[in-house]
Amino acid sequence: MTIRGAMGLPVVGMVGGGQLSRMTHQASIALGLSLRVLADAEHDSAALVANGVSIGEHTSLDDLRALARLVPAGVEGAILDAASIGGGWAFAQLRQAFEVTAFTGETPWSALTRLGAELEVPELGELAASVSL
Repeated sequence: MTIRGAMGLPVVGMVGGGQLSRMTHQASIALGLSLRVLADAEHDSAALVANGVSIGEHTSLDDLRALARLVPAGVEGAILDAASIGGGWAFAQLRQAFEVTAFTGETPWSALTRLGAELEVPELGELAASVSL
């Protein structure tokens, strides 16, 4: 089951509210994802633009568990779900890239990086790098 936010989008959680998280937030919108962020402070870069920001510490198990409860489907489930329900050429490319992983054993993040390189869309590689950590 994929957990959806208020706008019906699959939900992804990200630890850290800095510039990378802010850029991931922008890319997640294009992918049809809703981003939840665990930021250190309200003035962190991503906390200024993203909805669903929790203020806490990345070293706190309680704060990490609280974030995990907001995104129980996990990052992989959310991205695969978004690719499966999105329409148009871009989502068809994502679906095809992810379908290949079932036969090759490639991770979805590797497929996303590869697709970004093939389509010359570096944001896909950046998103893959940030969520694969």
